[in-house]
Amino acid sequence: MTNHNVDRRDAAEEVYMGNQLPERLEQWVLEGLEQGASDLFLIPGEPLAFRVNGAIQRTDGDALDADSIRDLAAQIIGEQQLLRIGPDIGRFQCWRGCPGEYNTRVCVARSHGD
Repeated sequence: MTNHNVDRRDAAEEVYMGNQLPERLEQWVLEGLEQGASDLFLIPGEPLAFRVNGAIQRTDGDALDADSIRDLAAQIIGEQQLLRIGPDIGRFQCWRGCPGEYNTRVCVARSHGD
């Protein structure tokens, strides 16, 4: 049975897209693992942040800019999928990993148009 009232912009598309993460992002993932983080947040205008034991912890690094985050997202999910976020789907999720080191889900969503 099809629900015709579903707003596709709230839906997520999830796929497995291989193992490789951009080097910069992989370094952040490994740093998060060392700190016991369950999540990593890349938010325009904010420094890198981790969720550790349920609490968000911002790093002491510089604020991330929207263009840099967008470039990382495009490298991970591809330009076509990135363009679909907003008009077609609410967010895009994919799985990435490095055997023996980590297995991670990457969720890309827009925030305030960024």
